[in-house]
Amino acid sequence: MKEFEQLYQSLSKDIFRFACFLCHDKELAQDIVAETFARAISSGQSIRGETAKAYLFKIARNFFLEIQNKDNLAKRHLEETIEQSELLEHQAFQKDQLSELHNYMQHMSLEARTALSLSMSGAKISEIAFILSISESAVKVKVFRARQFLSERLNTSNNQKN
Repeated sequence: MKEFEQLYQSLSKDIFRFACFLCHDKELAQDIVAETFARAISSGQSIRGETAKAYLFKIARNFFLEIQNKDNLAKRHLEETIEQSELLEHQAFQKDQLSELHNYMQHMSLEARTALSLSMSGAKISEIAFILSISESAVKVKVFRARQFLSERLNTSNNQKN
């Protein structure tokens, strides 16, 4: 034990400076020094004078890397949790908006709803005109007015919520 005390007295300041260099935090550096010497004692290996410093630096560095890996895993887990909650929140918001949109569409005429739905599905104006048996210009007007109606209702709804 006396050997270890001498080793601690002679190398602890060097290990502390090295730990400070690694982590830039004095309290964490003190923890690294303490853990370094604790691991050196618990390893059961004899520490020879000429390699002791390198051996202790290696223990300190490895312990610092363990801390970094744990911190990175915790940060990644937190980031993933935040991303998932934001995604769920966004999906819930979209679901609410979609539900609102469907409710507002019920206030439109069947012809306007059909024209808008077909237009949003990618149908050509000429195809919509054929399906509804109206002119292409009438389709354009119905789609424009339907979009305008929904936009006004959604803006009004959003303003009321805020």
